[in-house]
Amino acid sequence: HGSLDIIKYLVGNGVDVHKNNVLLLASKHGHLGILSHFIKNGGNNLDDLFKSASQKGNLKTVKYLLDNGVDISTAGAEALRLASISGNLEVVKYLIENGADIYINRFVKYLIEKGADIGKGGNDSLRAASENGNFDIVKYLVENGPGLDLYEALEEAETYSRFKIIKFLKKVKTPKGNV
Repeated sequence: HGSLDIIKYLVGNGVDVHKNNVLLLASKHGHLGILSHFIKNGGNNLDDLFKSASQKGNLKTVKYLLDNGVDISTAGAEALRLASISGNLEVVKYLIENGADIYINRFVKYLIEKGADIGKGGNDSLRAASENGNFDIVKYLVENGPGLDLYEALEEAETYSRFKIIKFLKKVKTPKGNV
């Protein structure tokens, strides 16, 4: 049940918490007291714990570990993959919102090359990319998706202060002139 006193006792008597998966279990089951003790005492192998919590769908632990030293740029893509295949939508959303590399540029380009109709749902995709600050996707959709509503995308970019996207969208020529 995650008793910190037991963990302290075990560590004090030479038990390797890494070797015995104690920390992985603590991260999966959200025992933040144990994780906090580990981090405060110099624990530094947080990426595996982060991935484990993501896979299990423990959003509270995912947030805690991100706040305490996990680098989303190195662990985020794998954590996102694990959360996705495990069906943990809330964790997936949180990871994406916090910068996990989702390889989306490659996915979008591939789908379009294979005939995906940007017009069907393209405005939703463009708005989402604008909101999330994904400049490469915004640019790709605008350049490859005729008839998209750039005004809504601009509103999203302005709402979320996505300045690079705002600047880009304002330069785009439309049949009615600039956005």
